[in-house]
Amino acid sequence: MDLKLKARQWLTDHALPLWLENGIHADGSFVENLSREAKPLPGSQRCMVQARQIYSFCEAVRMGLWTKDKIAPIVTRATESFIQRYSMPSGAFTHLVEEDGEQSPLVDLYAQSFALFGLANAFELTGDVKFKERALQHIDYLYKERRLLGGSGFSEYVGGEVAFEANPHMHLFEASLAWMRVDADEFQWRNLADEISGLCVGRFVDRETGALCEHFDVNWKPLRQNNLFVFEPGHHYEWAWLLLQYEKLTSASAGAIPLLLFEVAEKYGVDAKTGLAVDEVWSDGRVKKGSSRFWPQTERIKASVCLAEEAETEELKQGFLRVSDQAAAGLFKFLDPVKPGLWEDMLLENGKFTDLYVKASSLYHIICAWSEYIRKR
Repeated sequence: MDLKLKARQWLTDHALPLWLENGIHADGSFVENLSREAKPLPGSQRCMVQARQIYSFCEAVRMGLWTKDKIAPIVTRATESFIQRYSMPSGAFTHLVEEDGEQSPLVDLYAQSFALFGLANAFELTGDVKFKERALQHIDYLYKERRLLGGSGFSEYVGGEVAFEANPHMHLFEASLAWMRVDADEFQWRNLADEISGLCVGRFVDRETGALCEHFDVNWKPLRQNNLFVFEPGHHYEWAWLLLQYEKLTSASAGAIPLLLFEVAEKYGVDAKTGLAVDEVWSDGRVKKGSSRFWPQTERIKASVCLAEEAETEELKQGFLRVSDQAAAGLFKFLDPVKPGLWEDMLLENGKFTDLYVKASSLYHIICAWSEYIRKR
């Protein structure tokens, strides 16, 4: 079957009906995990899952797979519940809410980034100004409470300690771009996007290797072991895709960085035997963690189809499209073995999958990849 048709059918016939039916609690919030039989599982609920599912439902409307009339009330209720349950007095969002409703004291930057992202999507779909007002309150918190002294960027918390991480900035970049698309007159979104793109190009990408470091010291110097740092091919693809979106929205240029990140990931981060992007690579090109989670495959799809769209020659375009097809076939390796509409998360180096349940957070990756692939392939 044609991969584009298969992707669309997987969404329309299986995933979207399943998550609409089984993925929403009675209070309007989204389920954190499903069993492999598609039954909701009890447990705490993370901030980022709520925000990602808001995006996923909104993206289905943008794709024309669901109608706005059907989904807007669901998104409105979920977002109102999200704001009520996860908001903290500081303006931050808690990392998670326990089953009894108690908020975690953790306010990691990763969760803050997705909160801003979810609010952008809810505002775009519904036009409800209270979602924008909450987002502006949130960004005020970020600049007042999380801004790093003497330089660009924001603080993260890992194990109770302040940390300096690329990944939450990537998702903060994603959130700023989402807001720019729906609220172009608000200068704060562009300022934030400009700052993070500058961090990526100027600090996160190592000019000697072309690899993007994940973990830094307070001066944004890569943390190293035996003079090496770790990069994730999936994040290379994801940053490349986001930088290309930034260029389209702003007419600013990220230069050669998107293509460089893609090429380094392709050269060192794809297993020749499986055709799958692996999880972690050392900066000298040696694989550190040869397992393959599903989500790097989704990011490889997004980056390759967007680079094909920008390609200057037909030969280059066809090369990127071949990669997108390989990545799409790779993603189906995680979708085909389970109940239609669900997925596996990680393929180990021994060829076995690891999962006992299905994480709702993954739909965000999958629907975004299929959206790009269906529209641009």
